[in-house]
Amino acid sequence: MLTRHRSCIILLLAALVLSACQPVMAAPVAQQEQAAAMSVLDQFFAAYETYDIDKMLALQTDDVVWTWIDPGKNFPDLGPEGRLVATGKDEIQAMFEYDRSAGFGGYILWSDVQG
Repeated sequence: MLTRHRSCIILLLAALVLSACQPVMAAPVAQQEQAAAMSVLDQFFAAYETYDIDKMLALQTDDVVWTWIDPGKNFPDLGPEGRLVATGKDEIQAMFEYDRSAGFGGYILWSDVQG
């Protein structure tokens, strides 16, 4: 009798677990929203190509976080991992201005844009 109840409990628990496991699908992005996001990216990349710091920063939120990655470790300022993280527009502007003073006017965008 105990075995029968145990089997029923196991089947009930299995049914509950399986019913909770529903596939999760992301909602498709509306065409208009996708076009708006791509427009902002296009504006950013155009500003980056000309290294227009003001335009690049204008497209970022105030809490933006940038990660610069130097896989070749060509820049000692990026530390032993070849990585620099800047938080907020002031830190990012300082990095861009440092790059400009070092003669960089735009290079391959290895940055992870988040914001």
